[in-house]
Parts: sequence; structure tokens; C-alpha cells
Amino acid sequence: MAIGKTVWIQPNDKFWKYLGIPASRVSLVHGLWLEFTGTGSNSLCSAIAPLCSANKLVSALAPQLTGLVKGKTIKIAGHPALQLRNSSGGESIYVSISSKPEMLRISDNGTISFSKYGASVALTPPPAGEVITLPGASSSAHSLQHLFQGM
Repeated sequence: MAIGKTVWIQPNDKFWKYLGIPASRVSLVHGLWLEFTGTGSNSLCSAIAPLCSANKLVSALAPQLTGLVKGKTIKIAGHPALQLRNSSGGESIYVSISSKPEMLRISDNGTISFSKYGASVALTPPPAGEVITLPGASSSAHSLQHLFQGM
């Protein structure tokens, strides 16, 4: 979620473990949000901003979306969708079969689903007690690991 120059992500337990938090301590951060701020082009906030918009995400992924072949037709949330998969295997995108096609899902090692196109959204920051704040310009997986050392 992004509001202005601040981005919040709520990592799952697998991500926390990737950052180096021992499995026995993941419960301490389960459900917490990471807050990134920053305006520079090298800031983590800028780096993850494309995840906050389906159009920006598709633009960011476009160079990798080559060699797509038509896959199966499935239903996603009740909508007919066409799978477009990479001919070399792995990633797939699912696009609604409609007069105005919209991306419904991206699948690779994980899945990102999109829904409620055109719906009004009221964004509110997570409660302060559920947020770990990091400066965007210096945040990286390495600095996050450093922050959590000794947990």
C-alpha cells in the first residue's frame, strides 16, 4: 500500500525467515508492517512502488513477458481468464476474457492476484503499533537483516 511517499508492506512468515529471522522468533513480527519512506530513485520506496499499481507492475514486467503462449482457460473469482505462459516454463499471467481485458493474476514462485478494478479505495495507514519504520533510501534486505540480528 502506498500513500504519498510512504509505502507499507506486510510480509508473510516466509519473507521474515528470508530476512534472517529465526523460525522460533517469527511470531514476534508476524502480522507487522514494514514502512518505507523516501523520494530518491534509489530508495526502496521507489523500487517497490510498481507493486502498488497493476499498470505499473505490467510495465515493469513487460521486458520479461516475452515468448508468451496461450495456455488454458480457467475461472478466477468467477471471471473467465486466459492463461498466457512463458514458453520456457515458470511464469504465467492470467487475463480476463472480456471486451476490456484486465490482468487477474501473475504466477511464478508465488501468486499475485488483482481484483476490484475501478472500485473506490480508501487507504489508511496501519496502526502505529503494528509498524516497523525504515528509511527508504538506505533500506535493503541486508540492512533489514542487520536490524533483526539478535532477535
